[in-house]
Amino acid sequence: HLESELNALVKNAKSMKEYSEKSEDELKVHFREEAVKNVKAMVLLDIVGEENKIVVSDKELQDRLILMAQAMSMTPEALVQFYANRDGSLEALRYTIFREKAVDEIYSKANVKTKSE
Repeated sequence: HLESELNALVKNAKSMKEYSEKSEDELKVHFREEAVKNVKAMVLLDIVGEENKIVVSDKELQDRLILMAQAMSMTPEALVQFYANRDGSLEALRYTIFREKAVDEIYSKANVKTKSE
């Protein structure tokens, strides 16, 4: 997971002007700590999701596809095709929804206090 996250951060950074002059190795050093934090957060969200038996139904996935397609001015079918061409499946989107639901679960159980309390 760490290497995948680091590669994703580096790939994203290469498209940014401020990082365009840096080598891939320099970018990996620069973004390593952020990649570690991201992976730790993903693992924690996975644990929260599993312990709370969070699932993403096909309907939730379909609803998200419809919203995304509308936002991008494309048909849901075209968006599904985009995902199929990119990585072969909708599992990355399903996992994103899973993590969002895990975050919602954490927030629903959080005991937030203001500074005046």
